[in-house]
Amino acid sequence: PGRALIVWGSITFGASWSLAILAVSSSISVAGDANLALGYVPVVGPLVWGWGLQFILCAPRTTCDPQVPVLAFVDALIQAGGLTMLIAGIVRARGADRAEADAPRFAIAPTFGPHGAGLAVAGRF
Repeated sequence: PGRALIVWGSITFGASWSLAILAVSSSISVAGDANLALGYVPVVGPLVWGWGLQFILCAPRTTCDPQVPVLAFVDALIQAGGLTMLIAGIVRARGADRAEADAPRFAIAPTFGPHGAGLAVAGRF
């Protein structure tokens, strides 16, 4: 329980954050402004990077791509969704472990010994 959330949350978060890191690295090399390095921060970083890039690169120009902040916002949403799935999976897995440890157990097992064979019944309540 929770394993699928951990796996898919990790994949979603890792892939979107990796793409954000590539975009931030390329924009820092083009713009030459180290303030854009805040884009490396997960979830909040793409928002800062998207709007910061608009003001740094587009301020001297009159035409600039208005989709950059929108794409940064979408990337932040994807990162937040992946991180939420990852955290929910971890919490759910821990809760399942506790519930499983506290659950009553009952087992029937075959037994063999020097004087015969039989069935053993064991339980924990």
